[in-house]
Amino acid sequence: MKKLFLSALIVAVGSFGVATAAQWNGPYIGLDAGYSKGTAKQPYGAHGAAFTLTEASADLKGWTAGAHAGWNWSNTGWLFGLEAAGNWTNIKGDDGGSGGGGDINGIKGNAEASATGRLGFFTGPHTLIYGRFGYSWLNADVVKLNGSQVIKTSTFRGPVYAAGVEFSVAPATTARIEYRMNRYGERRVNMSPLGYDLGITNSVNTLSVGLSWAL
Repeated sequence: MKKLFLSALIVAVGSFGVATAAQWNGPYIGLDAGYSKGTAKQPYGAHGAAFTLTEASADLKGWTAGAHAGWNWSNTGWLFGLEAAGNWTNIKGDDGGSGGGGDINGIKGNAEASATGRLGFFTGPHTLIYGRFGYSWLNADVVKLNGSQVIKTSTFRGPVYAAGVEFSVAPATTARIEYRMNRYGERRVNMSPLGYDLGITNSVNTLSVGLSWAL
């Protein structure tokens, strides 16, 4: 994923120039889709107690698709903006039962959302390199898969960092490629009626492509 994004970044830097502000100012909406990989750390312990026992991490993989909307303010050479996004995701994975307790525990994503600021600079009249930083949410099912299945739905929260390249492909249309890193903080999940809680910490990286339309 990183190699593809870096290739797009090199092309963008090679087209250095100055964009006109009118091309990028104002509100926009868009669609995006991508592929995610990540890790869910999941130590466990008795209900309400410290997480003193180690469960193997779950490797996460899956697809994501959704929509974004925002507002750009551009000046000669620079762009500032705000963007909100919401996506469906099926990212999932489990530990294969390799933890100390023998249960197969894992994560299955349902939806994700983010609210970010955006800062970019133009490398040509039709090319923008940008970064995004803000806060994100992941709604996911925490599952115990073997034996009597247990499913607990929880929402994880944490910062999101992204970098992208955006190209003007028509007077009111841009295309983008973006690499995004979501770092969700630890969340305690009560696995009742089982006798333990999980402390889930998700880290997810996503490579996505998208189209945006000025309004």
